[in-house]
Amino acid sequence: MTQREEHADTKHEAVTAPASYLGGVGAPLADSLVDLARLAEESPNPMLRIDSGGEILYANPVARELLGRNGTWTDQLVRHALEAMQSGQSVKCECVAQERAFVFAVCPSAPGRGANVYGVDHSLQMQAVGALRQSEQRLEQRVADRTRTLQETVARLGEMHNRQDLVSRLLKLFAERPHRGAYLRGVVEVLQEWSGLQCLGVRVVDASRNIPYEAYVGFTQDFWQSENMLNADCDRCICPRCIQCKPLLCEQPITTAGGSYCINDSNALIASLSPQERADFRGRCVVEGYYTIGAVAIRDGQTCLGMLHLADKRPNMLSLAFMEQLESMMPLVGGAIARLNQDEALHEQASLLELAQDAILVRSLSGQVLFWNRGAELTYGYSRDEALGSVCHELLQTRSPVPLEQILQQVTAHTPWEGELLQRTHDGKAICVFSRWVVQMGEAGEPRAILEISRDITARKQSEQELALHRQHLEELVENRTKALAAANTALQTQAYDLTRSNKDLEQFAYVASHDLQEPLRMVTSFMALLKARHGEQLPADALQYVDFAVDGALRMKDLIDGLLAYSRIGTHGGGLESVDMNAVIERARHNLRQSLHEAGAEISIEPLPTIHADPLQMLQLFQNLLGNAIKFHSPGRAPHVWITAEGHAREWVIRIRDNGIGIDPKYAPRVFTIFKRLHTREEYPGNGIGLAICKRIVDRHRGRIWLESTHGEGTTFLVSLPRMNEIAGE
Repeated sequence: MTQREEHADTKHEAVTAPASYLGGVGAPLADSLVDLARLAEESPNPMLRIDSGGEILYANPVARELLGRNGTWTDQLVRHALEAMQSGQSVKCECVAQERAFVFAVCPSAPGRGANVYGVDHSLQMQAVGALRQSEQRLEQRVADRTRTLQETVARLGEMHNRQDLVSRLLKLFAERPHRGAYLRGVVEVLQEWSGLQCLGVRVVDASRNIPYEAYVGFTQDFWQSENMLNADCDRCICPRCIQCKPLLCEQPITTAGGSYCINDSNALIASLSPQERADFRGRCVVEGYYTIGAVAIRDGQTCLGMLHLADKRPNMLSLAFMEQLESMMPLVGGAIARLNQDEALHEQASLLELAQDAILVRSLSGQVLFWNRGAELTYGYSRDEALGSVCHELLQTRSPVPLEQILQQVTAHTPWEGELLQRTHDGKAICVFSRWVVQMGEAGEPRAILEISRDITARKQSEQELALHRQHLEELVENRTKALAAANTALQTQAYDLTRSNKDLEQFAYVASHDLQEPLRMVTSFMALLKARHGEQLPADALQYVDFAVDGALRMKDLIDGLLAYSRIGTHGGGLESVDMNAVIERARHNLRQSLHEAGAEISIEPLPTIHADPLQMLQLFQNLLGNAIKFHSPGRAPHVWITAEGHAREWVIRIRDNGIGIDPKYAPRVFTIFKRLHTREEYPGNGIGLAICKRIVDRHRGRIWLESTHGEGTTFLVSLPRMNEIAGE
């Protein structure tokens, strides 16, 4: 025990014996002093008396307890007491004893008579201040997050408006129905104005697999001549590889997930390549001085028709969002090119029909002649002017072994008809023709006209009399099969109607969920915010809490509606299936989750993954959800680690996503894929219980399976089986 502690104990004994200590004092005053001493003894705060030499003359029980366990803090207190006695002014100081924070007031007595020290425990107050600061920081973070979300939403709306405007202009170009060259010249002009790039060109693959420029703007004549005869299969450069969708390994940093090329500094790219790798680049764009170079494939379905070439002598003119917008536009251009190609082919075919010796005519469903070729003039003797507009089978007095109405019914049911007809020529001669009828469909899939191709077989009929019976039998078989096909077609139409109605119901649900249901929620949150902003100072604390509860409930309901909307759109708003490199999908998902990965200190180990036939955006959504769950549900005190592997089987690929997280009790395994089913509270882990349900629906759409294997507390493995590409092709 230190000298100060012993001295304090001695003084304590004196205080507890007031009669001896205050023997010379009057009785009333002595009683008051004893009461004061007892008050000091019973005080919950430390109280001390320090003399002018820095010795502790008195310490109450609380102070003695602090002195007995750790007396080193008193050095600081004594130093402040000496300073106060020297200056004659009271001072305050902060000391830490037994991990508790105290504020001491040091009050000097008369000169030479020491100082009194009074302490107050401020630990709880400091904890409250710390909690308040943390709450302020969380509030500031929420405001920053909400501001960032609003800015992102505004940016997305701007992008959507620009995209809609571009789509409208491209559709307007196609609606004018020019030939292909004029359409593509309009496309490059619109895209240049929209993008602000200096040079654009559209290459179209021809029959020899060459990719000449069909239209361009900004390129010099020398550049155009040197680049115009590239071959998609033979030449080594990014344009052919973009059309083939076969980027090199060294090109991964400059290719998007959609297979487009995005180069913002061509000189730096070429400088980073080895001599062997440079051989795969012609380098003409670099020589021309183009820092920015881009290439986007133009597709119609799975067929690559050409590519869009972008170039600019300024660096850093292409962003990933810009390239993704172009990728979303190119199927529209590809579809227009395919349609214009069809129109040009039909025009060429019409020219060829004039050269045919057979009688070829087109008539409406009611029988009026719409087209009458040179062969029909020679066969029937009627000129084109005489035939056009007349009812075909009245003009030719057509007789058929089966009713013409039945033939028309068969043809309009998408089953071509062919057979013999008895007809009369302009001069009254009876002839027998072998005729074939097929239906021409309109844009909406409805029957539009009938094409008849007839050949005069009158001279041949004499030698075919003996085959008449056999032919009749064959016609009966054809008729029976025609009825069966018509019935099957009716069933298919019924099924298609049911499917269309179901899709419309889903679309109506999506509209209600995204508009009608969300509008009341927006009203609740808006008016609650106005109520709190305008009358918050007048409302009691519990009313403000109720307002916060209402806003929080509305926001959670909005999250549930958004999740339900996303769940309902999996089957109706999915993209087409295409060849998807799962390595690129996982890399894209990891890129999107990079902030969460960094914050959690997560590690992802990936083995080589296959290429499958799937919807690339839904594959990204599927595996981004699974990776996000692995990060979110990690064990406290243990950094997340995710292993992704693939195992090939005869008819499917099984991809495993294994983590070292908290795991799932096996008895809850079937429940996790059910919509809105949660195993944890929102306070433990945020979410709305829809993520895994969406994953299952995506896998179901791809005719696959998803399940899990888990041990509680040791981690979870999600297994996703997807059909091989050849299995889908076989089906």
